[in-house]
Amino acid sequence: MDTEKIIENHIIKGSSPGISVGILQDNNIQTFNFGETKKHSGILPTSNTVYEIGSVTKPFAGILAAILEDEGLFSLDDTIVKYLPQLKNSDIENSKITIRHLITNTGDLPSTLPLKTIVPYLLKLYLKMNTKNPFENYPKENLYEYLRKRKIKKIPGTTWSYSNFGYSILGHICENVTDQSFENLIVNKICKPLGMNDTGINLLESHKDRLATGYTFSGKQSNFWSSPSMEGMISLRSTVDDLLLFAKANLGINQSKISHILENCISTEVNPKLTTFMKYYPKYAYGLPLSKFRLGWFVYNTGNTDVVGIDGGTEGFSSFLIMNMEKKSAVTVLTNKLNPKPTHKLGMSLIQN
Repeated sequence: MDTEKIIENHIIKGSSPGISVGILQDNNIQTFNFGETKKHSGILPTSNTVYEIGSVTKPFAGILAAILEDEGLFSLDDTIVKYLPQLKNSDIENSKITIRHLITNTGDLPSTLPLKTIVPYLLKLYLKMNTKNPFENYPKENLYEYLRKRKIKKIPGTTWSYSNFGYSILGHICENVTDQSFENLIVNKICKPLGMNDTGINLLESHKDRLATGYTFSGKQSNFWSSPSMEGMISLRSTVDDLLLFAKANLGINQSKISHILENCISTEVNPKLTTFMKYYPKYAYGLPLSKFRLGWFVYNTGNTDVVGIDGGTEGFSSFLIMNMEKKSAVTVLTNKLNPKPTHKLGMSLIQN
């Protein structure tokens, strides 16, 4: 089946209003765009259409931390309470959780908000009711209070357990040691060196003519997401063109002043135990098991080779970036609907095609 037909089938199955796909192969780039940036607008997305990329933010945060270590501002093996005194006198301090544990998801920290906050939100989404982003006005103080109460049951560094909050406080640490905003750090230390001019957080005004409109899983138009206290986990917006530049830099095709950092992050393997859920869920959901982890990246085994990537989602968007390190190839998929399973499967199908 040719590439366009594979993507068209994805749109039908995923019911996504619009989709932008970028493929890097043999140092050649192809982009494919289908559907609409907003329902009934008749406007076809392009490779420069801006989408929310959700957890594809996380490798950026991990790379940023590695850059700051390279600049001598901290060590990845420093304990996090050294830079977040708000978490003193807690299990987090007693367990000596480090910055490296945050990047590798091995700190036994929670992934989402308390049930009393997140369950009503998810219920409203399911019932197609008006919703309000639960992360938007969640104060840092509440986040720290929640984490202070966390009982660390697994020895940090031994077990992989996905944590949005780990990346949230990783962003706080980066801000604290530099006295700069997370966005300024990402833009100046990663995006500018790589020539990524359309990636950031506050793009709603500067890029308003190129923004895709997002839709929830049930098809209701969503609000653009803002999460000031949790930017390290989910905040970035980007385009297919920019993410392909990011892929080329991580594959070593394009060289820059941070190439040594990118190479270290994407090649440093972490092999913790998986929770029972994570042993089976990726295989069930996406058809491929997780095999290893790197600094900010997931590694999937295709049977023939490992591929490295990450997927993401917000209330109205799904995203996926996957790379074959041996073949120097990459695929990125951006859609304006929250429906991560078909988005992930499409990316995996294309990287193996």
